[in-house]
Amino acid sequence: MDYVDSFTQEISTEAENILRNLLPVKVSELDLLLQGPTFSLKRLDEVRKCSRDTINTKSEGNKTTLCGENGEKPSDFGTNRIIADSMELLRHEITTVMECCNTLRLWVTLMLPKIEDGNNFGVSVQEETLSEIKAVEAETTSYLGQITTYFLARAKICAKLSKHPNICDYHRYITEEDEKQFVSLRLMVAEIRNAYSSVHDLILKNFDKIRKPRNSSPSYNSMY
Repeated sequence: MDYVDSFTQEISTEAENILRNLLPVKVSELDLLLQGPTFSLKRLDEVRKCSRDTINTKSEGNKTTLCGENGEKPSDFGTNRIIADSMELLRHEITTVMECCNTLRLWVTLMLPKIEDGNNFGVSVQEETLSEIKAVEAETTSYLGQITTYFLARAKICAKLSKHPNICDYHRYITEEDEKQFVSLRLMVAEIRNAYSSVHDLILKNFDKIRKPRNSSPSYNSMY
């Protein structure tokens, strides 16, 4: 067996392990994560409070005074720790799903038979599976861009806030942006869970056609 054959077999083994073991586990883990406290919408009040803390609010008696009033100017602006911690957790999940999709996409690609006329229904199943996997890859990759965009947008407003501390809308923007981002992070977790589930379901339902798209293709035993 040459290196290419060995590599192909290695990818096949890894892909089937992902299908058999990893994907069901990840669906369960992410579902529990959504039901737990980390991404619970009940934390929105906590997110708002953390937002206000990062733009240096201070209390005077029963009145909350925004930093910048009474001639004061904010010296620095912190990151919302709840958002940052949630992003670190989500970034790991994004990386994992991208690696899984990369392996599964290569596995299906290696199963493609040589181009022939006729008897291509199995090939169309493979191509549909590849399209679904690529769509998941593209969507999860975009999540990384959304995270970067959030920090950039927030930093720009913080920079303006340091120059114009008395503009209340800047303060409000920070709070609203953090709240929106937290909700978006929760939705990302749900979408990743759904992606794992849909890819797992699609491949299992069409496993035989993916492994043996034509009757003349090499015979493989079903994974289950």
